[in-house]
Amino acid sequence: MFPKIVQEIIRYSKEALDWFWSLNLYIQQNFGVFTQVAFDLLFFYFLLMLLGKIFKATLTLLLYILVPSFVLAFLTSLFIPYPFFNILPFFVCALLGINLLRS
Repeated sequence: MFPKIVQEIIRYSKEALDWFWSLNLYIQQNFGVFTQVAFDLLFFYFLLMLLGKIFKATLTLLLYILVPSFVLAFLTSLFIPYPFFNILPFFVCALLGINLLRS
């Protein structure tokens, strides 16, 4: 299962790189080198912006939902007779709902 997923990711990334390469060639042939450089800079700027947003969302998810839910589930499992992994989904959903209402 995992190797198949990796193969699909590699296939799609090769298709994206081929598309980017052909678009670069098209822009260079029809509009010149300076337009190609401007396109590349703009494309990588948008790509870095997208990766930055994904990174920020991941850190927010870790900081405000996952870490506190692990701590609360651990502390709760010390005081009540339920196992840690049975309490964890409750706290994840509770903190997700609280953060959705807060924002």
